[in-house]
Amino acid sequence: MIKLVAFDLDGTLLQPDGSISEEDKQALKEAAAKGVELVVSTGRPYAGVPKVVEDLGFHYAITTNGAAVYTYPGKELVYENCLDREIALTMISTMRDLSVYPDSFVDGNGWGYEEKKAMIDNLELPLGIRTYMKKTRLFKEDVVKTIVDEDKNVQKITVDFILDEEGNPKDYEKVKQLFLDCPLVDMVSGGVLNLEVTKKGVNKGVALQMLAKTGNWNRRNYGNW
Repeated sequence: MIKLVAFDLDGTLLQPDGSISEEDKQALKEAAAKGVELVVSTGRPYAGVPKVVEDLGFHYAITTNGAAVYTYPGKELVYENCLDREIALTMISTMRDLSVYPDSFVDGNGWGYEEKKAMIDNLELPLGIRTYMKKTRLFKEDVVKTIVDEDKNVQKITVDFILDEEGNPKDYEKVKQLFLDCPLVDMVSGGVLNLEVTKKGVNKGVALQMLAKTGNWNRRNYGNW
C-alpha cells in the first residue's frame, strides 16, 4: 500500500502559468482522502509554496532542495541542514559585486539585496517565476550583515543570471568556479541559467527518506525525528 507521495512543483505539478490541472488536483485529493500522506518537495523556500496547493491536504513541505522540512501550514521546522555559515557569507558577499542576482534562503524565506531587486525583470526566467520572486522575496540593504546581526543560517543559495550584449550570461563562469572551489557544497542547476548550492550531501531524497522513516503520518505526531 502506498503511504506517502512526494511531488515537485515547478516543471512538475505546476503548469507554466502556475496553475494545477484539474486531473492532477483530483488525483492528489483522492490519494489524501485514502490516507496517503502528500508531501511537497521543492527547491523553493517555505514562503514560496503557492496558495494554489494549499487545499490538496498535505502536512509537510520539503523545501530548498531538501535543506529544510516544515510542517504545513504551521511552519514548524522539523529538519534543517544548512550551509556552513562562513562559507555562505563569503559566497554571498562575493556575488554582491558581480552582475548576478543571488538569493539566500533563510528561515523559509528568500533574502535578496535591495540594490539588485530591479535585476529580476532582466533575468532569463519565465514571467511567472519573476513575478513570484518579486512577491515573495525579502529585500535587505545588506544580506551578509543581516545574517550576522540576527545570527541566522543559510539553507541554500540560488543565483540567476542576465545576458550580456553577445547573449552570454554575465559572470556565469565566475560564480560556477566560486562554487566548484568549495568542496563542502553541492552545486546543481535548477533551471535555465541558474545555479544553486546547498551543504554537501543535502538533497530532496535524503530529506524524504528521513521523513518517511518517522512513520508519523498525522498532524499530532509530526516532528519526531
